[in-house]
Amino acid sequence: MADRAEPALAFADSVCGRLKEGDGQENLTQYRFANTRFRASVIIALAVFVVAVRAYMGYGIPTSWNKTTAQSIMLFCCMGVGKAMGGVLVDTIGIRATSLISTLGALPLLLFGAEVMSVSLIGIAFFSMTMAITLALIVSCLPKAPGVAFGFTTVGLFLGTAPVFFFRIHSFVINCIMISTLSVLCVIILCMICAKRTARKEV
Repeated sequence: MADRAEPALAFADSVCGRLKEGDGQENLTQYRFANTRFRASVIIALAVFVVAVRAYMGYGIPTSWNKTTAQSIMLFCCMGVGKAMGGVLVDTIGIRATSLISTLGALPLLLFGAEVMSVSLIGIAFFSMTMAITLALIVSCLPKAPGVAFGFTTVGLFLGTAPVFFFRIHSFVINCIMISTLSVLCVIILCMICAKRTARKEV
């Protein structure tokens, strides 16, 4: 058992080793993801809107395949995988590139995946990548209050899922229009409020 835990411990040590002792605030604010041309309040409001759209995409868009508990579990698993992959991509290729890949990549899959579970799940995973983007944006605006930043994302989740409890749109045409419009709108918003990628500084 100890041998199996060694790779995980080594990874944790390597991550912790990159952080300078005693300067957590400096490490927290070293990378700025938000476009400083916009006010923090504007960036937060737009990021919350994107979170609400993501929540609606995951819960509100009707799918013909999601009928069993196992299929619902797979849906939530794909959401989690997408969020994790979003974080990896933001750190690897930058926040703007990740926003384009996640939203534009998800668009055709969400449009034509309502009847096919595998296609729909991949589309939801793609759009779930925006979770890492929006959280990074809000934390950049609130570097001294990361807990509050996470709270803003939960507000967006509530706003996006609340309508699902009262009504759902089952028209294929209307859903296609909504998905296309909201996805393009999210692309525009994220490209506006995300900072351009800059070279990282060694710590």
